[in-house]
Amino acid sequence: LAAEKTRRRIQKTTLLLNDICEQVAKAKETLHH
Repeated sequence: LAAEKTRRRIQKTTLLLNDICEQVAKAKETLHH
């Protein structure tokens, strides 16, 4: 069960990081335009 919790936490963190990366990329595009 502990491993499952950790896996879910990692998944959530990964999704958050992907989200942040996308937002940063969009922000950079906006700055360049």
